[in-house]
Amino acid sequence: MGFNRLFLNSNGLNTEKGAKQIRETLYDYYEIDLPRLKVYIVSLPEYEIDDIILKNCITILDMKEENIRFSKRSYPDEEFDPDIVYVTEGNTFEVLKYMKELGIFKYIKKLARDKSKDLIYIGSSAGAMIAGDDIMLAKDFDSNTVGLYDYTSLGLFEGAVVPHYTEEQLKLYIESTEKHILERYYTIYSVSNDEMLEL
Repeated sequence: MGFNRLFLNSNGLNTEKGAKQIRETLYDYYEIDLPRLKVYIVSLPEYEIDDIILKNCITILDMKEENIRFSKRSYPDEEFDPDIVYVTEGNTFEVLKYMKELGIFKYIKKLARDKSKDLIYIGSSAGAMIAGDDIMLAKDFDSNTVGLYDYTSLGLFEGAVVPHYTEEQLKLYIESTEKHILERYYTIYSVSNDEMLEL
């Protein structure tokens, strides 16, 4: 099964709005028992948002601190068996390069292949884009300041997602994007700042 549920949004767990969106979707609507689940959180240390994310996980999502692990500089030890993988917002190229250089990318791909697990992936903004086939479309929104050349991403679904865009904005974006770029994707989704997308 691997990641049998994908939830994508534009607001991260480092914001009250993003944390409330995640709670309302997973906990309130789908009745997923967040307090008993373990979450592995991918966030860049230099963003200095781990403390805010931790606070929101505890106070808004009702999660237990002992069930929360941050990526810091590696993937978690084998004793920590996550139910949820969360990938944060930020510069999409920076986040993906960080994940690839530290083995986090391979770790999440390994989890995705594990048919014995029933996992949830939550991606916010950059994390939403990284869930798709590649991050080619991120060139229109972020600067590749880290010199990333391999845009291949997790491939947890076929296609790509454009965060922070409404359906109408996505339509205009598609109309102004070269056809050969669009043909790379089975489908392109949008997820506005006020919603969560489940795939």
